[in-house]
Amino acid sequence: MKAIINKMKVDLANTRPRGRKGGRHAGSFNIVKANRAKDLYLLGVPIKVICQEVYIARSTLYNYLKHEGLNNESYIRNSFKFENLKN
Repeated sequence: MKAIINKMKVDLANTRPRGRKGGRHAGSFNIVKANRAKDLYLLGVPIKVICQEVYIARSTLYNYLKHEGLNNESYIRNSFKFENLKN
């Protein structure tokens, strides 16, 4: 087992000068969907409705909001009410 780990470390060290870092590639980020989801979120639209409207999974929505810097700003959602915007 140690031989495999040592070989892996050597291989990674040899590939770094060529710009290789290893690991999993980052997922794609759809900026259009992220902006639409953020706008709906700030308007106070329920999470379930946002996911259906933008055609994304709930986890993807939370990743988009985190990327947009809205992961800990629940006070924004409490200041707006979706029902008031329907008028």
